[in-house]
Amino acid sequence: MTTREVFAASVDHQAEGLACQLFRDGYIIIPELADPELFFRLYKDLDPVFNDAPFSSGLFYGETTKRFGRVPARSNAAARLAEHPLILAIMSQVLGDRAGLQLNLTQAIEIHPGAPVQVPHRDQEMWPVANRDSEYMVNVMWALDDFTVENGATRIWPGSNHSSAQILPDMQAVCAAAPAGSAIVFLGSTLHSGGANQSDKPRRGMIFSYCQGWLLPDENPWLAYPPEVARNFSPTLAQLVGYRQRAAGLNNFEGRCPSVLLDPDQPDFYAFTDDMSDEQVGRIQAYYDHISAQAAPMPSPAPVMDSQPGTGLVSLAEASGRQRPAVAERAPDTAELLQQMRRARESLLDPAVFGASAWDILLNLFLTGGTRSVSLSGACVDAPVSPATALRSINAMLERGILEKREDPEDRSTVYLYLTKQTRRQVEQVLQMAARL
Repeated sequence: MTTREVFAASVDHQAEGLACQLFRDGYIIIPELADPELFFRLYKDLDPVFNDAPFSSGLFYGETTKRFGRVPARSNAAARLAEHPLILAIMSQVLGDRAGLQLNLTQAIEIHPGAPVQVPHRDQEMWPVANRDSEYMVNVMWALDDFTVENGATRIWPGSNHSSAQILPDMQAVCAAAPAGSAIVFLGSTLHSGGANQSDKPRRGMIFSYCQGWLLPDENPWLAYPPEVARNFSPTLAQLVGYRQRAAGLNNFEGRCPSVLLDPDQPDFYAFTDDMSDEQVGRIQAYYDHISAQAAPMPSPAPVMDSQPGTGLVSLAEASGRQRPAVAERAPDTAELLQQMRRARESLLDPAVFGASAWDILLNLFLTGGTRSVSLSGACVDAPVSPATALRSINAMLERGILEKREDPEDRSTVYLYLTKQTRRQVEQVLQMAARL
């Protein structure tokens, strides 16, 4: 492996463990993650902007708090932090494929002395989505100053990502105290708020929020980062702020990827060009193959010989009709076997507690258990539901003794999942029944 590949593998491994903690607790703190030299440049870039920025208006933003957006356009150092390798790796673990990520917003915040505590809220509730069990968004609060109880560090309710309660008692909140340069990462479903600044100095922070690419972002990226600004961004950051075409032409400009706008020389027209996945191309090709086959002359069907000598030929309808009694005769046995399989599965996974995805998780562990270890976060990401929903199912299975977990002796932040011996026997029993169908 090259040095770059080794570094990438190390980052992905670290991100997997951190994502596991994030799913469990709703937040993580990564102390002093920012490079010191980069952080110094960032603070220097933003200091005059904070000084010039007006105070906010309204109960939510706070009239003793300064805020401004478009942070990567104001500081190259901020642009670098927006694409921090570990942060993007965590985003991929939680929100899915990195190609589907986008920046939801960038915002610098300065809470002044005397600022009251902010109302607790969950950021992803701004989208009226139907499935509340999924994670659509992750926030990264970069501490520009030391975050302390006294100066209004972010308050977080641990585990609130697993609760549907609108408000939780203040006594359950923790202060996300962290030294300057740290990253405080929390889910969009996690209840949180800004703290009250009871010190004699302002407290500064910078939040970068990431979300799934199909959502309307909080900060309008095309107005915040027009082509003349985005031309100075790296390709990764340009994609994060919207200069990217999604499969089947979503978010296109003149039938092309909007990244063409980053070229200062613009033609009057662009030729519309397909940008589809292999699966989409395959479906289209299959359609054309189908209509081509229909247009071709159809060969005459071969006659079917009667099984009784001397009677000659029979029709296709008669021939197919002779096979039906065999299928019909097996139907009661098949139905009974299906009932037995259902009862065997329900004896293992109570349908009042577990959905169909729990069985998929068990099958995945059954198939891979003999060849490799499966981490808790890996099982969540591989599940056919959102990682948050998968984590709830896994925790319920751990509580009921269906699964067991073991820590990696070399890295205690990584936890591996295994079927218990009893669970493995029950899964094998169901699979043996399936083999008889």
